[in-house]
Amino acid sequence: MLPDCGKVGSIYPIFMTRHWKKMVLALLAIGVVGTILFVASQGFGQEQPEEQVEETFTHQVKTMTVEPGLNDTFTMTGEAVVGQRTNITSERRATVQDIRVKTGDIVTKDQILMVLFSESLDSSYLNTQLLFANAQANMSTTQAVANNQIESERLRYETAELQLSNTLAQNAVQRQQSEEALKSASLNSDLSVAQAETALETAQKNLNQTKALNASNLLVAETGLNNAVRTLRTSMFTGLTTANELLEVSQEFRGSAGRYVDLIGRLGQDAKREAEESLETAIDAYLVVEEHYDSMRDAAQKAEDALDKTLVALNLTVPTGDLNEQVVSSYTSSLSQSLSSVRGGLAGLESAQSSYLTAQASASANLTAAQQQVESAQKALDLAKQDAGGTSQSVINAEAQHQLILAQLATAETNARKAVESARLAYDNAKRNADLQILSARNAMLSSQDALDQLNISRDNLIVRSTFGGVINDVPVSLGDEVNAGTVLVRVDNPETIELEVFVSEADKSRIQVGDRVNLGTTMGSVTAVSQSADAVTKKYKIEIDPDTDVFDPGQFVRAEFQTVIPAQEDQMFLPISAILISNNETFVWTVEDGKTKKLPVILGDIQGDHVEVTEGIEPGTDIIIEGGRIIEDEGTEVEIVA
Repeated sequence: MLPDCGKVGSIYPIFMTRHWKKMVLALLAIGVVGTILFVASQGFGQEQPEEQVEETFTHQVKTMTVEPGLNDTFTMTGEAVVGQRTNITSERRATVQDIRVKTGDIVTKDQILMVLFSESLDSSYLNTQLLFANAQANMSTTQAVANNQIESERLRYETAELQLSNTLAQNAVQRQQSEEALKSASLNSDLSVAQAETALETAQKNLNQTKALNASNLLVAETGLNNAVRTLRTSMFTGLTTANELLEVSQEFRGSAGRYVDLIGRLGQDAKREAEESLETAIDAYLVVEEHYDSMRDAAQKAEDALDKTLVALNLTVPTGDLNEQVVSSYTSSLSQSLSSVRGGLAGLESAQSSYLTAQASASANLTAAQQQVESAQKALDLAKQDAGGTSQSVINAEAQHQLILAQLATAETNARKAVESARLAYDNAKRNADLQILSARNAMLSSQDALDQLNISRDNLIVRSTFGGVINDVPVSLGDEVNAGTVLVRVDNPETIELEVFVSEADKSRIQVGDRVNLGTTMGSVTAVSQSADAVTKKYKIEIDPDTDVFDPGQFVRAEFQTVIPAQEDQMFLPISAILISNNETFVWTVEDGKTKKLPVILGDIQGDHVEVTEGIEPGTDIIIEGGRIIEDEGTEVEIVA
């Protein structure tokens, strides 16, 4: 019994239908030949007529007129399948820790299906948490140190302004006193004893005022120097603590962690030894440092050298293990900030010492001037007592003394103004440096925060959720399985969505484009995808079709009719493959002229299903034989066109 190939849903592909048709035609041909032989056998041996009429055989053929373009259809059998289907895969190497669904379960969108565990991700998360905590602590420390530096420089700036104000006020008094003394000497060279005594009393009062003002100025300058010493000591402690965490040269000093000492400076052991020696010297100096300029400057210079060499050793370190790249970066930033703070503190110490020395020099000059004024007044009194009438020498001496006082006052004012400008510049630099240090620390903290956020996202991805509502098709993993990135964990189908899958040959695939309309019998559909790679076993290409209506069930077989249309404007001409003949390395078609055959050699192009492109040899409007031409052997054979 022949299979029924005409029903929709038949399990036999179309090529089987064609095969049976050929078998039927062959059987029919055999029957015709048998009938002819039988008739011939019945006439064998009978008396033949004396005269035989010679009959002429004419071939019957079908022809077509060649025109540009092609409009052809072909039908394939496809299957209705679930349209919305997903394979949920692992995004990283992990272990299946919990499975909450099984095959056949109905799930909703975002429902938890499975929970994974990644030891490496968990370790990275803990390390990043530690880095973030360190970055937050470093941010707090940086802000505190920066605020301390700014406050120290602000106090020094205010002290310098106050000292300038005091100097200007004191100089105004001394200038006025000197001018009065000069005027007095000029107006009355014959200074009386009483006037000289008054001048001496005024000079004595001025000396006492100068001493009191000098004491105030020196106290302000000494306060600024002490602030600079304390700020520098804080910066030294912070930097040496961080360096000792890495190198561990002192068990008595803070920061002795010992976690990284064997990992530091692998690319430069000499640099590491120099850093250790320098750090040990700096820590020893810090432990015995005294809070005065010379001792603090010496200890700070040693701390600066130790931090600089520790940075060099850290830069020669290969990040590994606990001392990973993020930790190295964090320590590098912290050491750089500490080194900058120590250098800034040294500059502040030098500036405060300069201000203190300037205050001392100014106080000494002011005191000398006041003492000289007292001595001058005393001499004037002595002269007045000796010469009641006065002499020109008194005026000369008063003028010389006035000029001396003016020069001293100008020097004191210049020094005070320079001290104010120096303190203002140091204050501005401290604010700028503080802003940069805080910005760097904040960036490091934000970077750690970003890394922590990314790891939180990765950890959340270990919780496997359904991307849409549907039915669990398969759970191909088991509890405790090790899975890699890309491993399928769960398959979810949405049976409410249907699409059709048709598998075609490579030749047919080339005739199909995404968006093509397809006749599905009771409805139409559109091509949504054309596979670019063939199935490894069948060598067929998958075509996906979205039907216009939901009339199909999963597993149902459907006949899909595709249409190939090549517009005539393309000037391409196509012939049925049945019209092409090949003989003696010659490719040609038969045309008909005056009822007889004539060869037309042709050159072929691409095949489009049952048609082939002719690139040369035929002009539009030519009539060619498409059926019956294969049994014709010679040109000039008479033919009868039946269609």
